[in-house]
This record gives sequence, structure tokens and C-alpha cells, in this order.
Amino acid sequence: MVFMNVGRQWRAIGLAAGLAAGWMMLFGVDVAGADILETKGRSYIGTLDSLRQGDVSFEIDAIDETVIIDLDDVTNLETVGPRFVVFGTTDSMTGFLLGIQDGHLLVQPEADPEAAPKTDPAAVPAEGAKASPAAPAVVKIPLQELWSVDDPVRNFVAVFLGNYLRYWSGNLDLGVTATQATTDTSQFLVSIAGKREKGDLEIGLAATYRFGRQKDQDSPSTKSQDEIDGQISVRYDIQKPYFIFGEVQATYDAIQFLSIRTQPVLGVGYDLVDTDDASLSAKFGSGWIYEKYFPISCSAADVACDDSFAALSFGIEGDWELPWDAVLSGSLSYRPSLTNWSDNYLIQARAAATLPLTSHLSFKLSVKNDYNNQPSEDAIPNSFYINVALSLTL
Repeated sequence: MVFMNVGRQWRAIGLAAGLAAGWMMLFGVDVAGADILETKGRSYIGTLDSLRQGDVSFEIDAIDETVIIDLDDVTNLETVGPRFVVFGTTDSMTGFLLGIQDGHLLVQPEADPEAAPKTDPAAVPAEGAKASPAAPAVVKIPLQELWSVDDPVRNFVAVFLGNYLRYWSGNLDLGVTATQATTDTSQFLVSIAGKREKGDLEIGLAATYRFGRQKDQDSPSTKSQDEIDGQISVRYDIQKPYFIFGEVQATYDAIQFLSIRTQPVLGVGYDLVDTDDASLSAKFGSGWIYEKYFPISCSAADVACDDSFAALSFGIEGDWELPWDAVLSGSLSYRPSLTNWSDNYLIQARAAATLPLTSHLSFKLSVKNDYNNQPSEDAIPNSFYINVALSLTL
């Protein structure tokens, strides 16, 4: 019954729009000042609001209603005013939409209206035909390459985000846990990550802060977690499945008495698996590890407060799509000293499982484990963290 009502509503909108358009043309109402959208069997007169990710939002003047139409169903689209069009991998332009022809959106670049009037869509050469030397410049954009079409003034924010941040994706994680019993505990986690993918280049940014306290009965409160971790990574595909990469990681961990650890690494990699549902990459490189500890943890005369060494880097990382749109991702790296590989090394493991709750909110379980076989004097080699958080897709 719900679907019948929806269908009737759409038929009513289409009928009202058709009658209004016919009434305008019959009684000589000027429609030259309105945008035109045509689908298979229907015509709409009004204002093109936007086109994003294949959905066309069009406001019909006659009934003051906004409809959302799939771009695949649109056979013609014309505007009287300029629109900001984002398409391809790096292209954008401001111009008038002249229509759709042979699977392409026709756009005339914006210019002085008196010096360069809009072109008649019928005058645009068909696909494969040669243009007349006197024909105005018209850009043909394949429909499958369209990213967005917006009003350049009214939708400034959307235009900015679509043009300059369209290659970025990211997430913001927030987790809070607390217990009250014989031992009271509280933990807080905030993490933000972003990735820019454009052509063969991929750039990743990530930062995490976790803090925790615990308190036993008749005892003062103490810190159980206090860590800041950040990473910048760059990957460039030489020729698939081969790529080169570089990354820099910096870590502060008060519980491990670690004032700072930096890990710049360069290397090459190979995609073992690269499909729509899964990816798995192996990486090999070299870098430099520098560690500095709090003075309180290296008070002995023969204990140094810092350590640095050239290191090899062996790593593997991947992600897998699971049922219900869940995603499992993980990475593992082994970085031994170049000169003392058996007695001085660092192993790091990361894993996360994400389950969508809504289109932009997910449940996330993350695990982190670092093993440093030469920690500070008062720390143990292994540090393990597990966190539950809500993840907001940006």
C-alpha cells in the first residue's frame, strides 16, 4: 500500500508538472527564464538545484515541489544561468548547461553574456562530427564523469567541498568507557584520519589521543593510558601492482615513559590482492628509528635516555569487506636494527572492525599492540590497547 501511494504521488507530480508546462506554453507564458529538465516521457520547468553523485535535484516552479531524479533517467538538462560543474579527476568549470547529447552533458563556458550568447543545442555537432570553425566552444562532458553541478553562488560551501575536497575521505572516532567497582576506571579516545586518493597518488593522515585513569579503594587515582600517535603516509603507484611509499610516524606514551619515538620509512610495495572487496599489500623498506625516554626512567648512570638506529622495515596491510557492509582492516610491521637485528627491533600491529549503523555513523572496535624489545628501564616491552568507539564518516 505504501508503494502504491508513492507511485500515485509521483504520477500526480508528473501530471501537475505536465499540465502546468502545457498551460504555460498554451497561454504564451515566457519559459525562457527557467531551467528545463526532461526525462523519458516527462518535461519539467523550474530551477536546477544541484546534481550530486548521480542524483538531480530539480525544483518545479508550477507546483513548488522539489523532485530527485536519477541522472540515468534524464534525457535533457538546460539552464538559463551558469552552473559550477565538477567532473573527471581534476577538472571543473563554470558554464551554461545546453543539454544532453550522445551520453554527454553539453556545457558552454561562462563569458560576457553580450559577447558570447548561449549556443543553440541543435547547433552542437554530434559525436564524431567535425565542428564548424565558427561554432562556439562547447565542452562535452561524459555523464559517467560528472561529480557535481551546483549554483556557484548559492551553494558556495558545497561547491568548495566538491571541488577542492572531493578526493578526500575520512573519519572521526570518539570512545568513552567507565567502570565503578572495587577498581574505578575511565578511558577516553579521540581519533581522526583522512585519505586523499587521486589518480596514482594516495596521501594519508591520522592522529589519535587516548587517556585513561584508574583508582583502587583507599588509593589515589593513577593514569592507565596517556598516548598521542600521529602518522603521515604517501603512496604512489608506479605500475600496478608495484608502488613506492613513504611514511613518518611519531608517538608519545607516558605509560611507557616514552617522550618521543619517530619512524621515517621509505620503500617499495606490491599489491598481493586488489579487488573491490579486498586488498592486501606487502611492503619492504628502510628507515630510521629514534626514541627518547623520560629522565625518571633512565636514572642509572649506565642507562641512556635515548636510542636511535637505522632499521629495515617489513610490513603487510589490507582490508576486507564483510557482510552487512562491515569492514575489517589491519596492518603488521617488523622493524629490526640494521646492525643488531636480533636484539633491537620494534613490532607494531593494528586491527579494526567497523560496522555501519547509519550512512555516516559506525560502530568501531580497534586493537593496537606495540612490542619494543628494548624499552625504557622502568617499562615492559609490550603495550596493548583495545577500544570501542563510534566512528563518524567525514
